[in-house]
Amino acid sequence: MAAVCAGASAAYPNPDNTNTGRNATAGRLSTAGGQTYKCLEPSSRLRLGIAQSAVSRSEEHPYLPMLLKVCDDSTAHRLEELGTIIYHRRDDLLLTSVPCEHLDEILGLEGIVTGEISADKDMLMDHARSMGRADALHEGYDGVPGYDGDGVVVGLTDLGFDAGHIAFHGAVTALYDYDAANGIRRTAETAAEIEAWTTDNPDAFHATHVANILAGRHTGSGYHGVATGAEMAVSTSRLSDTGILSGIEDIIAYAKSKDKRAVINMSIGNSLGPHDGTSLFCQYLSRCAEDAVLCLSAGNTGHRDVYASTELTDSVTIRRVGVNTLNGWNGFEVEGMTEVWSADNTPFSLRIEVYDKDNQDIVYSTPWIGAGQALQALELDTESDPPLAQFVTGVARAVTGISRENDRYCAAIYYNYTTEPAAAASSGRWSRYYLSIAVKGGEKSYTHPTFTEFFADAQQSYLLKTWNACSPTFSADGTINDFCTAQGVVSVGACSSRNSAPSVYGETQTWNFDIDNVAAFSSYSTSPTIGRYPHIAAPGNYIVSAMSGEYLARHDDWNKNLAAATETDGRTYHWLAECGTSMASPYVAGVFAAWLEADPSLTTDRLIEIAQNTARRDFPDINNPRWGAGCIDAAAGIREITAGIVETVAESPTVTVNSDGTVSVSDGRPFTIHDIGGRAADTKHPLAKGIYIVRPEGSSPVKILVRQ
Repeated sequence: MAAVCAGASAAYPNPDNTNTGRNATAGRLSTAGGQTYKCLEPSSRLRLGIAQSAVSRSEEHPYLPMLLKVCDDSTAHRLEELGTIIYHRRDDLLLTSVPCEHLDEILGLEGIVTGEISADKDMLMDHARSMGRADALHEGYDGVPGYDGDGVVVGLTDLGFDAGHIAFHGAVTALYDYDAANGIRRTAETAAEIEAWTTDNPDAFHATHVANILAGRHTGSGYHGVATGAEMAVSTSRLSDTGILSGIEDIIAYAKSKDKRAVINMSIGNSLGPHDGTSLFCQYLSRCAEDAVLCLSAGNTGHRDVYASTELTDSVTIRRVGVNTLNGWNGFEVEGMTEVWSADNTPFSLRIEVYDKDNQDIVYSTPWIGAGQALQALELDTESDPPLAQFVTGVARAVTGISRENDRYCAAIYYNYTTEPAAAASSGRWSRYYLSIAVKGGEKSYTHPTFTEFFADAQQSYLLKTWNACSPTFSADGTINDFCTAQGVVSVGACSSRNSAPSVYGETQTWNFDIDNVAAFSSYSTSPTIGRYPHIAAPGNYIVSAMSGEYLARHDDWNKNLAAATETDGRTYHWLAECGTSMASPYVAGVFAAWLEADPSLTTDRLIEIAQNTARRDFPDINNPRWGAGCIDAAAGIREITAGIVETVAESPTVTVNSDGTVSVSDGRPFTIHDIGGRAADTKHPLAKGIYIVRPEGSSPVKILVRQ
């Protein structure tokens, strides 16, 4: 097993007075993060070690996707000279694929301020349309005409898009795909190119389901989307940071080329990270939010133990969390990551242990690392550590240090191990041994307590409450998707619009929860250290939406879950019932596109304000913080946007909107017309549906609404 950095191995007695473990070892301990990699954050140091230890990684994937912060243009030029692909750049932040063969030299450049190694992220409508009142939005409401996102570009960055599904015929006008690990970018922007596009990944369908909720046009199924009149631009990737953000940049550029507003959905999550908007990913996302409305899923971990917090007051107080697998939950095979963050730069100490469930004792522990400003690393490998090999087989790594971007102390821990012994009381169902992470404060904690938070990756592993008095406080309040903490984005939780769905086999699928409640899995935060999220909720539990035909062709086992089907031109298209905040955020994105059709000048802040002011709150559990401000009401929002706008304004002179969509002024004086975005319109021709400003010469401007 390749090491990130070398260090001497030694045996230590267990220094924890509360447990008398039988064995202890240091693993490999060093002061990680020498000059070569000084730009990397602790979590990226850890990911680099994982990548370097993969056999023949550079042969399989010649590039390492990275976000880089540079101090000057000359550094960017030097990166390109060394073979780095720079897909997009915003000021000092670059989206790149770094060639593995020059990795040491690149990470050693003085001009690189901070580097984040991309990690693959987690993929987080008939009843739904009525709950969020999208049907009333389409049909018109209270004298207000219907809106469907016409004139707006809607987009998404995701994985598993079936471009040939009937839901998207005539809707998709641009496609982008990134394989950043291999330095590949594909595009399709002509009708012929789009028609020839099949899918980015036949083993995934998430993007197909999400995209139909956003803007699927096929009304014959009854499961069409919200922004059915919008133009759709879709980006797919392997969900690396570089691929996700590059796709957003492509959609923004496409919308600008069409002189249209862009609304982009991200049904993608990250449970790791500082949850304060300071990661390079969140910083870049915030800059993209200046050019587009970005809607993000709140996350689906509100019912799991993936967040815990504690206050460390001295070097004696120890708090522990165990880790377990989400694949079977039995503890026999565990892989994943956990991050621990201090609220500021106050350091803490950390060690890795093995807990014996039968004896309720710590049977193995490393020495403490951390409690200092410099990066430190700890490596465990049972091939070279016989004491550890008595209990588990595999590896574990930890890196501690100060984050360059927020001046907070943090630790990143990776684990990948198996164990065979079963707990005596479980008849072989549950593991006897579990890896645990212990933290304690330092001398400074006597006068400055260290508030510390634990975040599990939630894709592969979660946290265990194993030690009662030694356990931190576990809570769902803090499980919000880290990306939602970026400035200027919209966070969306999920509520329940249906607990049953039809089946193509004539039966009914049912689920055991009440409709008109917020989804128990929907993540949230009310924490003063993280912030209050989500902003709003939308239907996401369950949603019937399009299913990738390319996926079904390779995965017959999913046929039993299909809710609807239709056959056209010799191909059968399917729809599937799924749940998640992944389904809720494209609903809100579609609503916002329709609102922008009515008033393209609306900012993201104003859209959030309208959504929260008009949200439905007539639900039995409305005080549950998972709702945010309540359930979005698409029709009430459009009514607020168009409030006070009339078709005929009785002023001197009188401005009239004629039945054919033209405008006239009563005394015949000259006038100008601009749309709400400031673009001039022809005064002699019928106007398209929307809001306009008419300015008669020598008179005050008048806002009008054209309904046709």
